[in-house]
Amino acid sequence: MTLLYHWPALAITACIVSASCQGACPDFSFRSSTVLGIGANPRAVAAADFNRDRVTDLAVPNFDDGTVSILLGRGDGSFVPGLSLFAGAGAKAIATADFNSDSHPDLAVAVSELAEIAIFLGMGNGLFGPAIRVDGGDHPFDLTAADLNHDGADDLVVAENGCPGCRIDGSVLVILGRGDGQFLPTVSYGRRGFPTGVRVADFNGDKHADVLVADAFRVRLLAGNGDGTLKDGVVFDPIPEPLALAVADFDNDGFLDFAAASPSTQEIAIWLGRSGGLFIDHDRLPTRLSALPISMEAEDFNGDHLPDLAAANIGNDTVSVWPGLGNGRFGPMIEIQTGGEPGALLCADIDGDGRPDLVCCDQNPGDLTIFLNTCPDSRPRLTINRFRGETLVSWRDAGGSLTLEVAGSPTTGVWLPSTTAGHFRNGNRFSAVKPGFYRLALHPRGR
Repeated sequence: MTLLYHWPALAITACIVSASCQGACPDFSFRSSTVLGIGANPRAVAAADFNRDRVTDLAVPNFDDGTVSILLGRGDGSFVPGLSLFAGAGAKAIATADFNSDSHPDLAVAVSELAEIAIFLGMGNGLFGPAIRVDGGDHPFDLTAADLNHDGADDLVVAENGCPGCRIDGSVLVILGRGDGQFLPTVSYGRRGFPTGVRVADFNGDKHADVLVADAFRVRLLAGNGDGTLKDGVVFDPIPEPLALAVADFDNDGFLDFAAASPSTQEIAIWLGRSGGLFIDHDRLPTRLSALPISMEAEDFNGDHLPDLAAANIGNDTVSVWPGLGNGRFGPMIEIQTGGEPGALLCADIDGDGRPDLVCCDQNPGDLTIFLNTCPDSRPRLTINRFRGETLVSWRDAGGSLTLEVAGSPTTGVWLPSTTAGHFRNGNRFSAVKPGFYRLALHPRGR
């Protein structure tokens, strides 16, 4: 797989080659680690390090009793109960971000019955301050955090579901953060349909955050202007009654794609992104009869550097996982049995081994099931950061050596520490100091 990183005056193409693309796990492999009794009807889950111990913790909103369960990770896939927060009846969706710029993760919880967003500011020790209430429109259904106006402060985007039973359309809400834990007044965009899922990313390549929303009839792209405002974009009809979305580059062409799940048709539609925020209908992934997929995540589970797809099926108490083939297609589905009525799915590294695990909310009987990823991990991992004007590339060696190739060069040259355009330092870090195009490749020893 080739990953292209763009920085000012510098573009780096990182190409990772390992033993069978080379050390990839040919099949998915998960182990059920923990089933935790949480609360009444858990509907979502978020992951962050709430107590600064470098271990993944979890926050779970419980719909019926309005609480948010904080679970502090031990680093081995297990958890200890932490503080229980009160958000309000109908706590339905959750996002984590740093809303007050203190470097501690905070929480935003959509409280549908109160039409509010409850903000809990983290203290960095696993504890949180009292709820700050923000207008959440009419039945907030889903939400995510992102910086919409380039001010460095995290904002909120909310899928306001409206009232489907009384035929009152919902909308997309934007709540701009001030960076001090406070927010500007809620702004509504496009009362249309009944929004149920929302994702934020730069879909049209203008370096502004855009909003992709599923509204129970169609999928809409609201293009960001870069100042926190949105404008109507293209409307897509990927599948009848789309409920949940997942976003990734499924065909490895540099454009983001999306998957839309429909419980009514028991399938998932794959739409491939093109230049300018356009998408084309590409494929359908069928689930089993009565599966009812309602939540999705896209992640590389088997170590082949291609995004895979996972869906929680509330109808038959399973999680379906499809291996991505890198061309917009997917391999045969596998199923994992859950505890009961999985309502939400999350990918996170729960046990600290560098592999994405699955966390599943079981609405009935109110459990959280952890599926630890047990694929062998032989992947070299590249980390590319911008620091004091330099682009630093570091990696964890998985039995390989670092080779640097100039893109477009007729020959492949190995760059040594003595080269003028770049140098190695600290044993495993390359610092590129000359603008240009470079290709990083990790090759197994002896090849």
